[in-house]
Amino acid sequence: MDGFEIHAATDVTGYGLLGHAHEMMEASGTTAKFQLDAIPLLSEARRIAARGIAPDGSRSNVRNLRPRCAVGAGVTDDDFLLLCDAQTSGGLLVALPAGEAESYAASCRERGADGTAVVGRVEARGKFPLEVEKKSEGR
Repeated sequence: MDGFEIHAATDVTGYGLLGHAHEMMEASGTTAKFQLDAIPLLSEARRIAARGIAPDGSRSNVRNLRPRCAVGAGVTDDDFLLLCDAQTSGGLLVALPAGEAESYAASCRERGADGTAVVGRVEARGKFPLEVEKKSEGR
């Protein structure tokens, strides 16, 4: 993270990506807008979720976060479940200025974190602290 203007960072653990993002957005009074298609998932995750296999903690996260999130067209229940997965991913959620995001991701990839991606943006607080869109605007 050295050399970048990091505003916040957290590891993605038991509250899932959306749970940890929610904590960050509540603390800052902002809204996180995620682009589902940009979020890296383990190769078999969708297949397993489609079979209904998920920890109870993930289902609890879904129940807690669904009322706090605007969900765009095309985002399925399985997609939302994966974003709330309670199993530790080993990933980090990092907030930094938009103009630095892709450079930061590229720097991480150069250092071996191949799954690093810009997965969304932070904006002024909207109706919900979280929003999930199927594709980023303009795609």
